[in-house]
Amino acid sequence: MRVLRFAAFGLILLAAACASGGGGGGGGGGASDRYLLTADDLAPYATLTLYEAVSRLRRFWIQGSGGRSPRVFINNQELGGAPSLEEYGATDAAELRFIQPNIAMTQYGPDYVGGVIQVILR
Repeated sequence: MRVLRFAAFGLILLAAACASGGGGGGGGGGASDRYLLTADDLAPYATLTLYEAVSRLRRFWIQGSGGRSPRVFINNQELGGAPSLEEYGATDAAELRFIQPNIAMTQYGPDYVGGVIQVILR
């Protein structure tokens, strides 16, 4: 009987965690996803470069990791380091995604210790 109560309690906790954990759902990046910026997030920064907008919205993206700047990919083509975002205006981007260093090194190799910023242009 005691085991049954324990199992029931565990299932209730699991159900509550799933309900409150929130799925990824749609919508803008904003504060809900620290690794995503959408065109809606960037719209208030229309007069800035992408570098300036990202610096204000997600400073940790620009800072990189291990003393290394993140690499930037524009439409799946590697462009260079974070300063290459200066070449684009904030309104040029449809979406930006930050790939954390540990994931970037797994996907791209050991030279990506600073992470990756993926940019999809409009």
